[in-house]
Amino acid sequence: MKQVNLTDKRFGRLVALSYDKNSHKWLCMCDCGKEKLVSAGHLLDGHAKSCGCLNSEVTIERNYRHGLYGTRIYKIYSGMLQRCENPNNPAFGDYGGRGICICEEWRGANGFMNFYNWATQNGYKDTLSIDRKEVNGNYEPSNCRWATQYDQCNNVRRNIPVGDRTLKQECVSLGLNYNTIYMRIKRGWSVTEALSGGKAS
Repeated sequence: MKQVNLTDKRFGRLVALSYDKNSHKWLCMCDCGKEKLVSAGHLLDGHAKSCGCLNSEVTIERNYRHGLYGTRIYKIYSGMLQRCENPNNPAFGDYGGRGICICEEWRGANGFMNFYNWATQNGYKDTLSIDRKEVNGNYEPSNCRWATQYDQCNNVRRNIPVGDRTLKQECVSLGLNYNTIYMRIKRGWSVTEALSGGKAS
């Protein structure tokens, strides 16, 4: 069977460097700086995501006596890690699969507490969710905020600009159904035609 070339490909925290013919495994560099030999199968099926440091950090976090394990803010933090670093997570394709990462400050043994401190100092409320200002940017203090569901709906990749506003905002202003207008545009209508209800030329 032909060996799949995984050179320079990323798998969680691992980057495949070269194929080792003696062990029939890939020599990988972990983000923590350690090297590890990993089989192609374990890389491709998501079984191997780090040199072992990720599991250690998860264990540390779970056992860390901050009293916040299981709280809403901890679940938000855990969900962020899963979306960006777990290839088996249903949302991975829209996050880690697109190259979206979590900054070093919010990872590791003190990652959660660093995240928690940032959150509580920057407007966290139980009614808000974490939102990236630049949807193609990483999870990091300079690119994150706490936003309402309405704010988040206006900050998704499929939003269409209408002047200095988004299509979503324009629909709310005009009292129009966003999904109806969006589907018109997807079918080839211009933004003006979709908003006015006119026929595509």
